[in-house]
Amino acid sequence: MRLIQTLMLLLAFQFSGPSSDPNRLAIDAYERGDFAESVQFFKQAVAQSPGSLTVQLHLANAQAHWFMQNLGDPVSKERADAAEATLRNVLRKSPQNRLALWDLAMIYGMEGRAQDAQETLSTILRNDPNDSDALTVSGTLSTMQIRFGMQAEKRKASVRLENSARITDEIIRGSLRNQFESQIRAASAVLDRARLADAHSSQPLVMLNLLNRMEAELATTDAESQSLIHKADALVQQAMMLQQQQEQQPVKAAKKLSSLEPPPPLPGPGTPPPPPPKPPGLP
Repeated sequence: MRLIQTLMLLLAFQFSGPSSDPNRLAIDAYERGDFAESVQFFKQAVAQSPGSLTVQLHLANAQAHWFMQNLGDPVSKERADAAEATLRNVLRKSPQNRLALWDLAMIYGMEGRAQDAQETLSTILRNDPNDSDALTVSGTLSTMQIRFGMQAEKRKASVRLENSARITDEIIRGSLRNQFESQIRAASAVLDRARLADAHSSQPLVMLNLLNRMEAELATTDAESQSLIHKADALVQQAMMLQQQQEQQPVKAAKKLSSLEPPPPLPGPGTPPPPPPKPPGLP
């Protein structure tokens, strides 16, 4: 009888041990880049612990990375929708959950839903007006929307797309200035706040550089245009110095995932490389 009891205990331990824990299996799959399998195991974990927001955030994180793994996949939209649904479920229970709001905004940004991303970021900024990451992403999204909008209008008017000099045609320049000047000023204000909130981040400087170059194209006079170009060049120099300082910092080892702690936030949007400043002596 004692032998049978011992065997039963060993079997119980085997099937209740770490190897059968869906959280552990999900994290193992996540860390080897098998996000499809990770999603399936995290779904099991959520079913076992439906009240755990942390496990739901892990599920959303795995769903988002599965979506990000191949944005061109025909079913990628379904994966993004699944991640959005999971995050919205978290927000129904915890409306001010910063990680859920952030990840939702990043998914919207990756889908090209800039307005939805901005509205979600605005919720984060209502809770913390000095959230440097939210300010930077908001300013970045605005800058890129302005850039794409100006390029589209310039294409219609047969103006060179990448032209940092002042647009010579007064009618075209005035029309673009009426359409985009207030947007440029608003985006610049957000990025200036981001600079103040985090003096070590180079991304606000890169975006402000782009905004100054766009504003230089719309300037009323050549002198004003050149002043904006010089300001943009100075921002590029500052951004490069900050990037060099960051590269000299020791690289921290990535923290391993734990089902007891929320996952790391999704990455924010990248930025195009800044144009190199003009060599000294050139106008």
